[in-house]
Amino acid sequence: MIRVLLGGGVYLIFVFGILLKWWSKRQSDLAKVHTKNNPTSAIYDQVDDPIKALSHSHWQVRLQALQQLLEHPSIDALPSLVNLLADDDPDVRSSASQVLIKIGNDALPYVLDVLNNGSLNMRIAAVHTLADMESPDTFEALSQAMLHDDSNWVRLPAVQALASYPPILTTVP
Repeated sequence: MIRVLLGGGVYLIFVFGILLKWWSKRQSDLAKVHTKNNPTSAIYDQVDDPIKALSHSHWQVRLQALQQLLEHPSIDALPSLVNLLADDDPDVRSSASQVLIKIGNDALPYVLDVLNNGSLNMRIAAVHTLADMESPDTFEALSQAMLHDDSNWVRLPAVQALASYPPILTTVP
């Protein structure tokens, strides 16, 4: 009787081992297929061309590209960065703004153009970007936005940005 149980137990262990190996291989194969067909699998690796990735359809890939550009800014990315100020994802908009700020004066004409000609959301993002840029030209641009923009959504952040500037001391002749 013990021989029968031991023989059956060995058989069950053998079958269980085969099933476990099959299941493990199947899971591995499914993971490979999922990664191959998943457009976001690139976010876990370095993006090969961050400027090209700025126009990717998935927000996580765009965000990864922006993080790379934040570490190594490029003026070649300026047109794409400005377009990202209208992105649907707030993290992408914010990161694009941070990269533009890091690029500095080379980005200023692009941001000023958006402030004057962009959509409402782009103008709001441009005001927030200009508020953090260190350039003498930003004060004038923010003043003009405060006085002349059609939207309160643009004027209010312009006023807030201007309020953070140090007071200007002038003498009256």
